[in-house]
Amino acid sequence: MLRQGALMVRQLDERKRLVLSAVVEDYIETCTPVGSRTLSKRYNLGISPATIRNEMADLEEMGLLEQPHTSAGRVPSDRGYRYYVDELMPKVTLDPQTLAEIQYRLYVKATQFDQLLQATARVLSEATDYMAVVLGPEVEDAVIERISYVKLTEDKALLVVVNDTCLIHEAIIDMPPGTTAQQLVMIGEIVTKALRGLAFSKVSARALQMLRSELNEHRDLLEASIEALHTLMETPGYERLALGGASNILKQPEFRDTEKLQLILKLIERRADLIRLAAAGEGEVVVRIGTENRDQRARELSLITAEYSSKRGIVGRIGVLGPRRMKYNKALAVVTYVQELINDWLEKSAL
Repeated sequence: MLRQGALMVRQLDERKRLVLSAVVEDYIETCTPVGSRTLSKRYNLGISPATIRNEMADLEEMGLLEQPHTSAGRVPSDRGYRYYVDELMPKVTLDPQTLAEIQYRLYVKATQFDQLLQATARVLSEATDYMAVVLGPEVEDAVIERISYVKLTEDKALLVVVNDTCLIHEAIIDMPPGTTAQQLVMIGEIVTKALRGLAFSKVSARALQMLRSELNEHRDLLEASIEALHTLMETPGYERLALGGASNILKQPEFRDTEKLQLILKLIERRADLIRLAAAGEGEVVVRIGTENRDQRARELSLITAEYSSKRGIVGRIGVLGPRRMKYNKALAVVTYVQELINDWLEKSAL
């Protein structure tokens, strides 16, 4: 189901499997290159630091570990993560409280399909602490209910649009440096007042002209918002897209690197590209790691997605997007459990 191809299974003896598993799990937890002394102290591998060092050198030669230029420790390569996911990763069972909370929010609180998609995006992002992507079928002409902004960086803001069915749409847009959080709140209130009750495709030139006049000092941000609104419902294929926890990307230590972060933000802000990324891959459940993603901007990311279906067939995909240093077993457990609940919800509905 998850395998992208077996990787040298017969070449790894039990000792190498133990060392590789320990390196991957330690790096996932710490985001710090792992040395032999660290493994010897933290894990009961039953072998000396010298032996661990030799095994790590062998794993590096096999392409399963890498050594950053600035460190004596090693980190998993994409091939190392792949081997871990396919062969070594222990299964995680979600605790009863988490299962009950997810089930309540999807079964009890979501009474309409759009509410289900919105709840799914929130549940996935909150349960994994990664960004959630939910793809659905073509959307009808939804009506704007509320628009707000969240400051991400000095020059990027998250545009949040809530429609009349409570489905949340998010897009990352350019923001003039120096714009404050208080200004973003004020702008959101003004834009909401002007556009509330209008369908995305029915926003009039008059309404936009009034906004341009009222928000003349924030014209660049307004124009970026208008462009995002215009393209929101024009993407072919999966046209209903709900995002959750986009700001979770900022929490990851590896994305403190400005160049890496800007590359990822450029991917997220392009709706069509993000949809293509999430929709790619064959199979009910897909795990793509780093360079397995064709989009160059996603080479530092891993993605776990799962199809969900109704009586009529496949409806869309749900998933989480995070660093290559993702907690794959927990994220996979959350995604597949939510997938089961959505399938059951749709089976009992009229869709």
